[in-house]
Amino acid sequence: MPRVGSGKVAVALGAVLLFASQGWAFNPQPEPPGIFGVVSSQSIGVNIVNVGGKRNETCDVKLQLLDSAGAVVEELQVRDLQVARSSLLVVDAGRFGLAPGQRKQLRAVVVPLISPALGRSCNSLMLPTVEIFDTTTGESGLILSPAVLKGFNPQPEPPG
Repeated sequence: MPRVGSGKVAVALGAVLLFASQGWAFNPQPEPPGIFGVVSSQSIGVNIVNVGGKRNETCDVKLQLLDSAGAVVEELQVRDLQVARSSLLVVDAGRFGLAPGQRKQLRAVVVPLISPALGRSCNSLMLPTVEIFDTTTGESGLILSPAVLKGFNPQPEPPG
């Protein structure tokens, strides 16, 4: 298994709340998006897994990669993501034309979509992760997941 250096762990903890989740059943408040940097020799994988829940519904989501100004760099619409299935958006950072040592600041966002079959977004638990890896070797350099801090919710719960 690839090792993650202590500096990278600090980055992971600093950016653990990486996804804006608007309407997921497990946390209805939007999460503040985190930002991470990549160099031209790296690729970014934005992953989503439908892990199910009380209703075990198929889900429609949009995976997005945004630049530091909030502009969409790449996106993938995923329809009918079944329970226990995943989807992946991969972007090669070499496409940004970065000079040696230059970094591109990005953030990943998972947007729940209204399912035509349900007439609303799904209520299944969705687990997003981001992996930054070496494009040539495939070796992972960093994996970010909100699941790192199990049970952590920085927002106050709504009353009632």
